[in-house]
Amino acid sequence: MSIQTAAMTNNVAEINANLQNGVGASQMDAAGETPLHAAAAAGSVEAIDLLVSRGADVEARNNDGRTPLEVAAASGQLGAIQHLLARKADLNARDHGGAAALHLAAMAGQAAVVQYLLDAGADPEARLENGSTPLHVAAASGNARVLSVLLSHHSAINPRDREGATPLHIAAAAGNWQTAQFLLLAGADINARDNAELTPLSYAERAKKRDLAERLSRQGATR
Repeated sequence: MSIQTAAMTNNVAEINANLQNGVGASQMDAAGETPLHAAAAAGSVEAIDLLVSRGADVEARNNDGRTPLEVAAASGQLGAIQHLLARKADLNARDHGGAAALHLAAMAGQAAVVQYLLDAGADPEARLENGSTPLHVAAASGNARVLSVLLSHHSAINPRDREGATPLHIAAAAGNWQTAQFLLLAGADINARDNAELTPLSYAERAKKRDLAERLSRQGATR
């Protein structure tokens, strides 16, 4: 059994056997994943503890630039996150697209992980390369619980990405009225304009989200 498979299945005996046979604790596969990435993705906490104790790099990067902590966040593995943070993993490490663990957890709809990361000190205003905050990402995925957790930690309600779009613009383009309504009730600017002077209503119309466009219009939205 390979060390990556052993780590993923939390097979401590096989991990030890690989290490005794000279396999490195941070050996990478073709995707740049180390055994610690595999253990983090699967939530194999005993494997995480063993690998770190044998010198595995908690900040190793895969081909996407993601650390084991980021992989755990994307997979919703709260136990793995707790163990990695206890071993001084960087809470705000970024992948090649600028995503931190908080973005990835928000994207995956992992509200409990988002809560834990924020309580641990994750930056709620961290930006992707395109300027999106975790709230933008949550608006795109349409997860109300994640939105609620972010806003309870004082995330800005009208942040702008590099195109000037707010989370409400993103929700409107996705056609998700529940998300749009949630943001509006939290104080989102219904007539915010992006860099091209487009409002959330314009986004909904351009995306052919007619029902949402009608609902926004009834709330006083303009083009």
